[in-house]
Formats: sequence, C-alpha cells, structure tokens
Amino acid sequence: MIRPLRIFWYFLNRFGNRIYFCFPVQLFLSQVRNHKILLLFWAILFGIVTYNFGFKLGGAYLFLDPEYLGKVNGLSMLLFGLAIGIFITAYHITAYILDGFHYHFLIFLKNPFFRFSLNNSMVPFLFLVIYSWYFFDFQIQSAMLEPFEIVLYLFAFYFGAFLSIFIFGLYFFNTEKNFFTNFRQKFGKQFRFKNKYVDNVKRKILEKRARDEMGLGLVQRVDYFLSDFFKVRKVRYNFNIDYVLIKDTIDRNQINAGLVVLLTLVIFISLGLFKEVNFIQIPASASLILLFSIFMMLAGAINFFLQKSGGAWLFLLLLFLFYANRQDWYVKTNKAFGINYESKPADYSRNKIQELASDENFNADKKNGTNVLENWVKRFNPTDTNSYSSLSQPKIIFINTSGGGLRSAVWTLNTLITLDSVFNGEISKHTFLICGASGGMIGAACYRELMLGNPKPWLNGQSTIDKLSSDLLNRIFFNITTTMIVPPRSFKEGNNSYPMDRGYAFESQLIQNTGLFKNKKLKDYSKLEQSAFIPWVIMTPTSANDGRKLYISSLPVSFLVKSFQFNEEYKNEISGVEFSRMFANQNPENLYFTTALRMNATFPYILPNVRMNSTPVLEVIDAGATDNYGTETSLKFLYVFRDWIKDHTSGVIFLQIRDSKQQKEIEKSAAMTVLEKITNPIGGYYHSITSAKDFKDDEALEFAHTWFGGKLEIVQFQYIPETEALTASLSWHLTRREKKNIIESIHHPENQNAIRLLGKLLNSSE
Repeated sequence: MIRPLRIFWYFLNRFGNRIYFCFPVQLFLSQVRNHKILLLFWAILFGIVTYNFGFKLGGAYLFLDPEYLGKVNGLSMLLFGLAIGIFITAYHITAYILDGFHYHFLIFLKNPFFRFSLNNSMVPFLFLVIYSWYFFDFQIQSAMLEPFEIVLYLFAFYFGAFLSIFIFGLYFFNTEKNFFTNFRQKFGKQFRFKNKYVDNVKRKILEKRARDEMGLGLVQRVDYFLSDFFKVRKVRYNFNIDYVLIKDTIDRNQINAGLVVLLTLVIFISLGLFKEVNFIQIPASASLILLFSIFMMLAGAINFFLQKSGGAWLFLLLLFLFYANRQDWYVKTNKAFGINYESKPADYSRNKIQELASDENFNADKKNGTNVLENWVKRFNPTDTNSYSSLSQPKIIFINTSGGGLRSAVWTLNTLITLDSVFNGEISKHTFLICGASGGMIGAACYRELMLGNPKPWLNGQSTIDKLSSDLLNRIFFNITTTMIVPPRSFKEGNNSYPMDRGYAFESQLIQNTGLFKNKKLKDYSKLEQSAFIPWVIMTPTSANDGRKLYISSLPVSFLVKSFQFNEEYKNEISGVEFSRMFANQNPENLYFTTALRMNATFPYILPNVRMNSTPVLEVIDAGATDNYGTETSLKFLYVFRDWIKDHTSGVIFLQIRDSKQQKEIEKSAAMTVLEKITNPIGGYYHSITSAKDFKDDEALEFAHTWFGGKLEIVQFQYIPETEALTASLSWHLTRREKKNIIESIHHPENQNAIRLLGKLLNSSE
C-alpha cells in the first residue's frame, strides 16, 4: 500500500513542479512578489467590469456599454479595443523590462519579446474572458440586444485589441530581429538549444556571476515555456552567457518602451487639447485605459531605475499629483459660469449674512412674492367649466423632486409629462413652486423649459425623455482622465476666464442632449416667473463651509433666510444665504442656468465643487446634502405666505416625486466580511442619515398642519422597479432596460392610485 502511495506522490509532485516552474506561472508569481503595481492596474479593471469597483459612480457602464458620439456600436467597441491593446502592450513591455533579464534563456530564442509576451498573457487572457462574459450578459440583460449583434460588437473589440498589439509588436519584433541576427552571427551556433542542460551547480554559478559581475539579478528557474500558442518546450540553459549582450538588450528595450510611452503621451495630449471636438471624444473607458498605460510604464520605469526605493518615489509622485490637482497653477479652480471673478470678492461672513437677512429685505421680497402669487391666481378662469379652473379657488401645487442622477431626472420628467397629459395641462397650470435636488430638478427644469414654446408640452414629451435619458457620464469621465495629464483650456466671457473642466463638459452635454437651456441665464427667467407664466424655481445647493443653503432664484427670496429672534440671549441661526444679494457685485443675474442646475447637482467625485468669488472662498456642494426633496424650502415658503394662500386657494398640494420608495423594509443584519466590518460604519452612517432626512421631512409636514389654517395634502409618486435587482443605478448613465423600467414605473398600482388621488384633490374645493 505504501509503494503505490509513494508512486502517486512522486508523479503528483513531478506534475506540480512542472506547473509551478512553467514560465507563465513564474512570471505571475514574480509580479506578485516584486511588481505589485503592474497587477494593481489589472485589479482595478477586474473590479470595474465585475461591478466591484466604482459601480455606484457608473464605472461598469463605461466599460460594458462604451459610447462614442452618443452611440454604442461597432466603432465605439473598436476604439475601446484599440485602447485595451495598447494597455496590454504596455503591460508586456513594462514586465519585460522589469523581469526579462532574470530569464537568460530568452536571449537565445527567436523573437524573445514575442515569446515573453505569450507567456506573460495569463492575466490579460483572463481579463478578456471575464470581460467578454460580463459584456455579453450586460448587453443581453440591460441593453436588450440580440446575441448576433453582441457577437459583432465583441468581434470589433477584439479586432481593435489585436490590431494595436500587432502594430506595436511588429515594431518590437523588427528591432529585436536585427539585434539578435547580429548576435547569432557573432557568437555562432554554440548558444542554440542543443546545449546540455545545466545542473544545479552550474545554475548557482550562473546566479553568482549575474549578481557579482553584472548586477542583473538572480536567474529564475523555469523548466517549461510556451514557444508558440499551443506548443510547450523545455528550457535549456547555456553557461557561457555574455552579460554585456544582456545589458545591451535591456538598454534597447528601454528605448523601445520610451518610444511607446512617448507615442501614448502624444495620443493622450492630443485628446486633451482637442477634447471639445466631438469626434475626438473617444469612449471614456478608452481614455482611462490610455491613462493607465502611461502610469503603468512610468511606474515600471521608476521601479526599474530606483530598485528598492522605487515604491517610495512612486508614492511621492502620486502624492504630488493629488496635491497638484488641488492647486490653481495646475488645475484651474472650478467656477460658476457667468459670475464675475474679476470684481472684489464678496464678504462671506456671519455679519454679512445677518445684514442681508434684514427686516427691510424681508418685507420687500415678501411683497414681491405676494405680487407673483396674485399674478398666478389671475390665470384661472372660474367660467371655464371644462377644467379644474372652474373652482372658485384653485389648488396650488408645490413640486418637490428628489436627487438621484439621471434616474431621477428621467423619472421626474416622465411623471410630469404623464400627469399633464392625463389632466390636460392642469398640473403645470396649478404648479407655482418647484424645489428639490440634483437630477430631479434637472428633469423638472426641462419640463418647465418645454412650457415656453408649446402650450401643450406633453405632446412632445416622449422625444424629450429620450433626449434627456442620453448618456452624460462618458464626456465627464473623458474630461476627468484627460485633465489629469493636460490641464483644461479656458473660454472667455467679457473679462472673465472659465476652465473647460468636467463641469463645463456636463453642461455642454446636457445642452447637446436636450436641445434646451442654450445660453440661458438666470435673468432670462425673472420676468417669466414674475408674471407667473412659468413656475417659480428655487435651487438650494449647500455651502460646504458651514452647511447653509444657498438660495438661487431669479427673483429675490430673502424671506427664506430670515430667522426669528426669541430673545436677546438666544438668537436663532440663519440657515441660508440668498445668492443674488450675497454676490450682488459679481453679476449674479448672469449666472448660467445650467450652472445653477449643476451647482444643485454636484454629484460626489463626478462633478467638481463650485468655488465662488468670496472671502473666504465659498465652496458649493449638492442640494441633497441638506434638503434632498426641497420639502424644507417649500414649507418655509408656505409659512411666509400662509395667510395669502389660505385666503386665495382651496388648499396646497405637495407633489412629491421620489426616485426611490419611501417605505422600505428594514434591512436584516447579516454576517460581514472583514472589509465590510471596516466600511459598514461609514455606509451605515450614510444610510441612517438618508433615512433620517425622510423622518425629518415627515415631522415638518405634520407640524405644518398646526400652523397652516388651510388644506394641506401630499401626493407622492415613487420610482418603484419591477424587482430590487432591476433598480436603475444612481449615475449619469442609463441602460436601455433601465430607461424602460423607469418609464413603466408610472403604471405601478401605487402611482396609479396617486394619479386618482390627485384628480380628486384638484376637483375638490374642500
């Protein structure tokens, strides 16, 4: 019994050694031990395509649904494939420089770089397999394409990848061919594979010679290697190796690698310089891959030349890049387009905030707000028996819409279009105020824009939904990646210069997608809102300095920032700042409307925080940080004008449009991994804060019943997906299935009940 076990163990050990000491495995292990930076880039790519890294920011969509000129097609896949091919080539070149000289048998092979790359393809091959699997699944499930179309897309992707690998490889093979032809002519046939296998003693001598004489590192043991795609050969070593030739090979490879880095940099810089030209805007995933290629080769060069201290220098380089990206001399400060940054900075101080919240401003703005309300009520004709306007006193609607990226924008726009089509335009007619955050306000603003040129905007609503649901993420990410190497250019308006950064990319793409808001400024809406021809929009981005709301409106709204003093000892904090008065000397009326929308929707990590011309510098973040639904702003408005609204309307309807279900099941506690235990306190805190805002809004609405003498109703429309798994992502990109899912959510029983309730309330004078 013992003998068969020994035989089995012998063959198992022998087989294991053959696997362990084969060239692909040794190359991978060498990178794990010594060159982790190479695998780090691959780990990020694996994480992105498998939804484990950057998914909430939409990273997976950039790779699994790459867009070029607004479309996912064979050309976009070809461009992405070309970038992947460059990245794979960069990986092979960097690994060849870092590890190639450890494997002296390569010098005696024909086309050694090709042989090295072939054996170094374990990680790239695995990535291509996994990417193809996830891409196919994504396109079937989310893009709803036919299998044949997906296969054609993958063919374009692989064609692009192999084309770029072939072009770069051809250059390497030719330079190596000339070098090694001369080498063989000089040293004859004694270096070919007919030499006898070097025993362990000779191997040790060889290692010592490499260390002592040339400093070229240890010779790594390799027993087998792939000599061709499907051919395995045994390695034979030669003792009489000329190390000067090995050094010459390394030098030549460094020159070749430098040329590849230079070419990639030229491509990348060209993309950065002309990134506003549409056809230059390659898929964002492709630009990210090119950036990774540059960083990988630079990291490899640092690691090679600085050896053990390379990691420290690389870390310092990364720190410098992070530092530089926050400095005006490298990356220009993100500005609010239209605001004057050449004038004296505004005084953003506690004293100034209190000064602006004066009784004089409050009374003047309240009087003006009352005039707007009176203009609104004049729109209703009691003699029109075919509409809800026939009531002696109409209902007034305040729209509160939530943040939530493109998901919320499309859901809000679709909801308003549906409601106006059902009620023949009465919703937009009864709507007086629109508040909210992020994507929801973008959707509501789009619908308000449609009112300007069409008495029945809902008739063209579907085409606007299709336009609004177009991708916004690709251009933003393309801008992010290119500006890491090439600082953004600027455009001028008057004496002011503004950077064409990712904020500019967002606004430009929004205008291009929707065909709305072009060259529109805050002042262009003041007369329309004053006459109540369109609803009054108030945006409330948050000050990162102190958490106050920044009220952006074309009409004066100091009544929203006024606080009431209890006594001399306790003075109520002022929770908001009126944008127009705080920046009165910076031409606030010239603020671009798309910039106001962007300030209200400063999506973390994706859109930059706007920095205002003030002392200290006021940094603006998303409105959702303090009031994700606009409920607080609407209630403040209602409180100030409660007497007029009570006397002139039959009640208030808070029309709440949410991008998620309000009443969710309580999540169960489950066993967590070590990583989850580390991140859970942060995630749990964020989740608790989000839920707490809902509770806070509901409590405020309950209290409103005690101080508002009129009728107050809440009608809620919620985006409810068919299943939890089909929930649209919180991103600026939507798949075809997500768009369909969002639009169809209006037919959910809860939303249909809300439509019936809304009709009943509009038809009631009670």
